[in-house]
Amino acid sequence: MTKYICVRKMDFSPKEYEVGDIVEINKLDEPITERYEFEDLTFSAELHYEIEDTGFRLQDNSLKHFFRKVQPIDTTPKRIFKTLLIITLYELSKYVTNQILIRKQANDDIDQPKDYEESE
Repeated sequence: MTKYICVRKMDFSPKEYEVGDIVEINKLDEPITERYEFEDLTFSAELHYEIEDTGFRLQDNSLKHFFRKVQPIDTTPKRIFKTLLIITLYELSKYVTNQILIRKQANDDIDQPKDYEESE
């Protein structure tokens, strides 16, 4: 069972879907071929998907035309964690670099100021 979001208004007998509605659609194990007859026109369609709550069957092209797969919500915590990890590593590298510079410069000789005169 996969969740899809409706991107175009879809109206058929049992239910009407507006833009933004979340719909659960199952992929059928084997496609169903249905024959349609309208006045003097007859055609058949191979249906691969079924909308869960209505039993309405869809073709591949109609699924792509009316619905888009919903992105899972669990990607948001991963993105937040990744951003926090990058900020943490940046701050840690700044701190370590500062400590290395302090230790390297700790043994430098300091010249004494010559602003006073030595008396004998």
